Amino acid sequence: MAVFIPDWDRTPAVCSGSSYQPHLQISGGCAPYQIHWYPSSGLSSDSVSDPSIEVNDSITYTIIVIDNAGHTDTTFYNIYPILQPGLMVDTSGCTNLGVLSTTPVPNFTAYQWYANGIAIPGADSSGYVVDQPGDYSVVMQTYYYSQFYGSGYCSVTSDTITVSLPQVFQSGDSLYTNLFAVTYEWYFNGNLYASGPLPYVIANQSGNYSVILIDSDGCERESAIYPVITSGIVSIGNESVRVYPNPAKNDLTVQLISSDVEAQIYISDVTGKIVLHQAIGNGNTRVPLSELSNGIYFIRIATSNTAIYQKVVVEK
Repeated sequence: MAVFIPDWDRTPAVCSGSSYQPHLQISGGCAPYQIHWYPSSGLSSDSVSDPSIEVNDSITYTIIVIDNAGHTDTTFYNIYPILQPGLMVDTSGCTNLGVLSTTPVPNFTAYQWYANGIAIPGADSSGYVVDQPGDYSVVMQTYYYSQFYGSGYCSVTSDTITVSLPQVFQSGDSLYTNLFAVTYEWYFNGNLYASGPLPYVIANQSGNYSVILIDSDGCERESAIYPVITSGIVSIGNESVRVYPNPAKNDLTVQLISSDVEAQIYISDVTGKIVLHQAIGNGNTRVPLSELSNGIYFIRIATSNTAIYQKVVVEK
């Protein structure tokens, strides 16, 4: 009696999360046969010649066959999915933005990057330049080929990575940033205002502030402009904006006094992750906060060419 796996079943190209059905061949001996697959992980049955295998990881099965006369033969079967790409942040270029790239994957054909679970239009190359904090991942269509079963494509999803970029926040008359650095260079209206190892600065007058973070390798990352305001009514260009109440409970009202302007409101938590995004128009716009937990949040109200930032406290 002999037990073997046909050549066309030995190296199948299988997408991760899909299933494959090999066909064990038995020649000679006395039927009926007892068949045992070890381990039984991923198998539809461990006692048939052609079980369906759910393929999520590389695995080697030991197959033992016993015929009616007690003769035994053993063979092995290996199966593995198309490899999942890794995801890493590359900051070696010392740019102001984090660059995401994937580990090499053979025979790739297409990419699609996602930010916070939403596809990024036009982000279809192997790298992506990040300009907003958030959770990033990439889906790749990977080409595969099998000598006996032809070719096809697997959709492979990378791990998710959270990217934090420098942001400026305000507490009273103090400005601070959310990332660690060796040196912090604070700027006021484009001019150097303070420099040193402290991640905060006192803003003693209204104007536009920003900070450049310098790490131990000399790489620099620059925050967006943060306008410091002294009243509840601020301006976006020629437009007046008021945000209230603060602290807020279930809702936030954004009052935009303008005849013709389009704006967006982004609410981030203290880690810099965007937790709410909504379009706003002329007049009063209600922003529901029912999904947010108690705590400190930072809002950014942006038009096509400028933005203002404020801190808001949610207390329910």
